Amino acid sequence: MIANISVSPLIDAIRAIYGTASSLHDFINDHIEALKRSEDLTISRVGHVLAAAKTGFSLGFITPVAVVAIGQLLLGNPLTAVAAGISMVVSPVAITCAAVGAIWMGWSALKADEKARILDVVTSGLSLAVGVVTAIVDFIIAQAQSLFGKPQMAVLREMVQDEAEAFGRTLSQVTGKTVDAVKGFISRKPAPPQGDDQALTEVLWHMEREELTKLLAGTFARKRNLHDRACPNFRV
Repeated sequence: MIANISVSPLIDAIRAIYGTASSLHDFINDHIEALKRSEDLTISRVGHVLAAAKTGFSLGFITPVAVVAIGQLLLGNPLTAVAAGISMVVSPVAITCAAVGAIWMGWSALKADEKARILDVVTSGLSLAVGVVTAIVDFIIAQAQSLFGKPQMAVLREMVQDEAEAFGRTLSQVTGKTVDAVKGFISRKPAPPQGDDQALTEVLWHMEREELTKLLAGTFARKRNLHDRACPNFRV
C-alpha cells in the first residue's frame, strides 16, 4: 500500500491528456467501468485488465494511472501540456487502449536504458517502487497474452499506430518488430500513376523488375539487345 496521491506533475499530465477537470480518481473509476461495458470485445477486455490490475495491486486508481503513463511514454507522449493538446483530439478510450497495447507489444523491445528512463518518470511521479511498476507491467502483459486473440491484437495495433503517429513515431518504433516496419512501408507506397492507358500503366507498375525485363526483351529483342542493358525504371 502507498499513500493516496492526488496531486503531482504526472497526475496533472494524465488528467490533462484525458481533458478532465474532475478528480482523476473518480474519472479513472468511471472510465474503467465504461470500458468494461463496451460492446466492443477489445475495449471491454482492456477495461477488465485494468480493473483486475487496480484490484490486484491494492493501489486504487494509481495502478491504472501508472499503466496509462507507461503506455503513453512508450508511444512517444512526453506527458507535457503540449502533448496533452495532441492527445485530446482522440477519445479517452483510444488513449487507454493504445497505452495497454503499447505495453503489451512494445515493452520487451525496449533497451535497458529506455526502460530505466520510463521507470524513473513513473516511480518518481507516483511515488512507487521500481519493483511495483515492473510488476504492473508484467501483469498487463500476462493478462493481454491471456485475453487478447488475433482480432483484439489487430484492433490494439491500429490504435497504437494512430496514437504513436500523433507523436511522430511509427508502429515499428514502438513494437521493435521489422514486420511492422515493412507493413508501414507497403501501406505508404504511392498509388499507380495515371496515364492515357490506365490499365496498361497499372500492369507495368505492379510488375517485378525481372518480369519487365523479360517483357521488353521479348518485344524489342530484334532491334536491341536488352539483356545487356539496364531495365528502364517505370517507377520514377
